Amino acid sequence: MHYANFGQRFAALLIDTVVLLIGAIAVGLAVAPLLAAVGLFNLISAHILADLYLMVVIWLYYAKMESSPLQATVGKLVLGLKVTDLNGQQISFKRATARYFGKFVSLLLAFIGFLMIAMTKNNQGLHDIMASCVVVHKNYAVDLDKPTPSADH
Repeated sequence: MHYANFGQRFAALLIDTVVLLIGAIAVGLAVAPLLAAVGLFNLISAHILADLYLMVVIWLYYAKMESSPLQATVGKLVLGLKVTDLNGQQISFKRATARYFGKFVSLLLAFIGFLMIAMTKNNQGLHDIMASCVVVHKNYAVDLDKPTPSADH
C-alpha cells in the first residue's frame, strides 16, 4: 500500500476544517435568530447546546464519511486518500469512531500522536494505531509488490 504522508494528511485536515467551518457558519446563521430570542439568562445554555451539537456533528462527519463506501472525508477525497484497516478493507463505523476519539489522546499527549505520522513505518498516528487503521492513496490501495497487467499488452 502507498501510505499518505504527514503533509498530505495535514492538507486534508485543513480542507475538512474549512468544510466544517462553512457548515458551522451556515447552521449558526440559521439558528442565530432563535438564539437572539432566548435572552441573556439562557445564553450560556444556548452556547453549551451549540458546542455539544458541533461536537456530535464533527464526530459523525469523520466517522460516517470514513466508514462509508467512500472511505474518506471531503479533504481526503480531494487529495485522493482513504482510510482502511490494515488489510486495505473498508472500516466499520465503530472502528471509525474509535479512530476519531483516539485523536483526543494525541491531543492530550502534546500532539505527539499526530507527529508519529511522520515517524512510523506506515505513516500511522497514535489514533490510527489504536484503531488498526492506515490512510492510503486510493489508486495504490492494493499491494504494490504484486505485478499488474500492463495496459499496453
